[in-house]
Amino acid sequence: MALALVAAATVAVGAISFAERHGASDGVVRVRRVVLQDARFVNGPRAGATFADLSGALLADAQSCSRHRSDRDVRCAARFSAAAYTSVTAFSLLGCTQPGVFQARRGVLAELDGIIALDHRHRPAAALPRVPSVPSVPSC
Repeated sequence: MALALVAAATVAVGAISFAERHGASDGVVRVRRVVLQDARFVNGPRAGATFADLSGALLADAQSCSRHRSDRDVRCAARFSAAAYTSVTAFSLLGCTQPGVFQARRGVLAELDGIIALDHRHRPAAALPRVPSVPSVPSC
């Protein structure tokens, strides 16, 4: 019985440690999965609503990052930038046609991939590269 409790505690501590080291991108990865769902981008108003949802999720992820790391950490700054971009783009997409929606999706995917790449680097925060560039808001 005692051995089972020790084993369970060891697994729990290992899981928490793994999550802290490797789970940093979870919020960004979830947002990226939403961006890949074609049904959420069938027209401008639906795409705008989706981008508003993305913005809220990215802002929550950025705030969590900031609490766990620092406001100055490039990984957190990248999340705040992505949240701002998706917020502004949400309004822009309301009147967009498919080419504008496609441009916005392609841009946010590139930005999210840049954030995920930042999260997977194993260097001190000071040695990390700059924040991924923010895509341009589509002109519809």
